[in-house]
Amino acid sequence: MLRSVESGEGRADGGSESSDKIRNRGRFPCRLLPHSDIVARTVMTRLLASLFVLLLTPVHALAWSSQGHQAIAEAAQARLTPAAQAALAQILQGTNVLAPGALAGVATWPDDIRARAAYGTVAPGWSQADKDEADRFNNDHPTNASWHFRQSAPRRDRLTCA
Repeated sequence: MLRSVESGEGRADGGSESSDKIRNRGRFPCRLLPHSDIVARTVMTRLLASLFVLLLTPVHALAWSSQGHQAIAEAAQARLTPAAQAALAQILQGTNVLAPGALAGVATWPDDIRARAAYGTVAPGWSQADKDEADRFNNDHPTNASWHFRQSAPRRDRLTCA
């Protein structure tokens, strides 16, 4: 004889509610979620997926910024051999001793020159002589805006680091 489940008299398959609870103990209970819970989970899943994709999206070439270039220049200057320091001191300062932060001071020069050509901007602290030099350089090298580093490993025989 079949009994109605809604009436609480038993189950249609002949089993009882209490025997199902005992058999399903420790298992994940299956239940239907209210519509609002389904919507909330869908929105949360989409939000997390969007955030994940955003975090994996590469940032444009401005990732280094001026401070990044200067920090790398500081680290590079600390690793130069004495001969390389003397050579750079002659080129940058006209002396035999490379001043602290000398490389950091010129680390953004290529980007500043490029920005002068593209946008007419002037780096902070530039004198009229600096502007004239930048304009001369950009006139002598009209393809300067397309120049940038090559992503290849440096040759070990050309490194001057200690």
